[in-house]
Amino acid sequence: MAAPITVLLGNPVHYDGVRYGALHIRPMKRRDLKALSAGFDGEVGIAIAAHLASVPVAVIHGLSEFDAERVGGVVSAMVDRVLK
Repeated sequence: MAAPITVLLGNPVHYDGVRYGALHIRPMKRRDLKALSAGFDGEVGIAIAAHLASVPVAVIHGLSEFDAERVGGVVSAMVDRVLK
């Protein structure tokens, strides 16, 4: 199994007393695609990113634009690989 991808955050997110300075995004599996049955939009992408990184959705919502683009790129590439 592939190792998680670590995305170091340029702007750490503080949520519920925890500081998130990096997100460790685990490899996606086919079963993770259940959330995509209604299509892949921003909210579904946020939910998948939070699920794969094992963080609350609020952490993903709290990302800076720069960090959100980086995390989104990693998740989007995973979705593309799984769908092929």
